[in-house]
Amino acid sequence: MFSVKNIISRADEITIQNILGEQLIKLVQLLDTSYQKTANLKSLIFQIYQESSFLDNRDLRINLINLLKFKEVKLIADTLGYLSSNESDEYTFLKKKKFVLGSEDELIFYNFFNITIPKRTYEEGTNFSSIENVVSDYQLFPHQRRAVNDLVSKLDKYPNRVLLHMPTGSGKTRTTMSLLADYLRTREPTLIIWLASTEELCLQAYHEFQKAWSKLGNRTIDIAKLWGNTDIQYLLNINIKDGLIVAGFQKLTHYLNTTIGLKKLSMISTNISFIVVDEAHQSIADKYQSVIEIIYNSNPYTRLLGLSATPGRTWNDIDEDKKLALFYNKEKVTLQIDNYSNPVDYLIDNDYIANVKYRNLVYSNDSEVTKHLNMHQFDDNKDYSKEILNLLGKDSNRNIEIIYEIIRLAKGHKRIIVFAPSVESSEIIATILRLKGYLANSVTSNTELTLRRSIIDNFRLNDDSIRIICNYGVLTTGFDAPKTSAAVIARPTLSLVLYSQMIGRAIRGKKAGGNDIAEVVTVVDTELPGFRSVADSFYNWEDVWDEFS
Repeated sequence: MFSVKNIISRADEITIQNILGEQLIKLVQLLDTSYQKTANLKSLIFQIYQESSFLDNRDLRINLINLLKFKEVKLIADTLGYLSSNESDEYTFLKKKKFVLGSEDELIFYNFFNITIPKRTYEEGTNFSSIENVVSDYQLFPHQRRAVNDLVSKLDKYPNRVLLHMPTGSGKTRTTMSLLADYLRTREPTLIIWLASTEELCLQAYHEFQKAWSKLGNRTIDIAKLWGNTDIQYLLNINIKDGLIVAGFQKLTHYLNTTIGLKKLSMISTNISFIVVDEAHQSIADKYQSVIEIIYNSNPYTRLLGLSATPGRTWNDIDEDKKLALFYNKEKVTLQIDNYSNPVDYLIDNDYIANVKYRNLVYSNDSEVTKHLNMHQFDDNKDYSKEILNLLGKDSNRNIEIIYEIIRLAKGHKRIIVFAPSVESSEIIATILRLKGYLANSVTSNTELTLRRSIIDNFRLNDDSIRIICNYGVLTTGFDAPKTSAAVIARPTLSLVLYSQMIGRAIRGKKAGGNDIAEVVTVVDTELPGFRSVADSFYNWEDVWDEFS
């Protein structure tokens, strides 16, 4: 048996830097000079990582393997099949070895280090048998019921296309599920497809429909998953005709690349009579639009419903916004509230949306970042590049200011979400907060799926702990944690759509399971073009939709 801690204790300065990362070490040393000593840095490793992380995580595992003595690595490699492999040496074999979850090899590897395999919650939708039966109080608020009635009248008129425009946090998904349940009850059999661009949005729709149909349905129908590792061929084999398919755009656009893929997409479309597009501002992206049109044109009178809190593609590119309006035949249903000119005011006054306190954290970028930023030309029609965002994420002083701001927010909020400018920044901020005793985690595209679900589930727990979730590019949509009452927008953007999505994660009102008051802190970088006012964002695109109507 080997000890992970004993093996990591062999690490030199270069290996420690590989494990902790240059930026994290720099930030820790700025905050506490005692970490200038290698021994203290080494002790930091297991304050951040569990021993099992060095077996689960490929990058950490490689560092662990590099520290093994030859006789140690030979014993492990030979047991796991090195002698029958084509690899040149035991170290290379073990670094390339893939450990399938739940496999005998994984168990053997863990046993070598006397570590118990952690319990994992396997995510739904990871196998091809992704159909389950949904059997039959699902109330709507008055403004939601009015929206449903308006949608029905517009969807029944040719060309049967309409966009539902509801503010973030006002219940677009729930409103739509009620509409779909009505539609399915009056048409038997028929098939609906829900299209979304991320796994989180797909999963949210899947579970919300389960809840809705179990309370509103009149028969047993099928609900199918078509994202991740699921495959369209399975749905063709069982010839699904009655129910709902929740599909990821990335999965469906894959079928556009081959003749046989197009054939499969066309075949599954023949039974579909209703299309829902979540985050509908993405509808006119080339490949997404192609998928929608293939499905829409497979049946006469197919209904197309787009959902959006921001019915435009951009802040100031009116041509793009017109394309979106024309795609939905310039038909839009907006919340109508008697005696209110703006529904957002009504939603706040009646506790559906929290009363939000907006505040800016003004930051002057350091000289190195400023020098790089000055070399860039900013295009008002494009958002900041990853290069610029990564530069901001590497600014240690900026990260420190953000950390101090989060600590301040933690004095008055139990659930805080942080939108970082980069993967590295998200992970560093969460790490420092954990070292300071907070329940903080980072979720990025690099986060393994099972761990991501566990972090999100813990953040949603209804307890009195202060929980902080940092992320980059993952939780802007499809993430629902109503008790979240504070957001730090540390990722700059010129996109009103993206900015509204980030804010929306923290503004659920009490009647929607949220809070009376929410707080949104936006980091304003003085070297970047500032974000415009969002006070009137709900009606930002009205002129585009009203034109020629």
